Amino acid sequence: MVVRNFIKSLSRIIPKEIKKSTEKSLNFAGIDEDAGIWLSKKILLSITISFVVSLISTYLISLNFYFDVFYLLLIFALIFILASAVVSLIF
Repeated sequence: MVVRNFIKSLSRIIPKEIKKSTEKSLNFAGIDEDAGIWLSKKILLSITISFVVSLISTYLISLNFYFDVFYLLLIFALIFILASAVVSLIF
């Protein structure tokens, strides 16, 4: 219930121009959902994924894993891509 209220309130503050352009893309893709709500779900998804990635990074750092920065960023990018793919299949 809290998530639905958050999504509805977030969809109200999305500019109309962005909603219109997104609505065209959604109609072309065959998605019958309000553009504001669809965008709000994606924004909430991005926030959630960022939070999870930051929790994982904090956990790895607390375990004293000293990876090179490149490998650490690569791991987080892969986690982010996989999580985005899974959630886009759900939505």
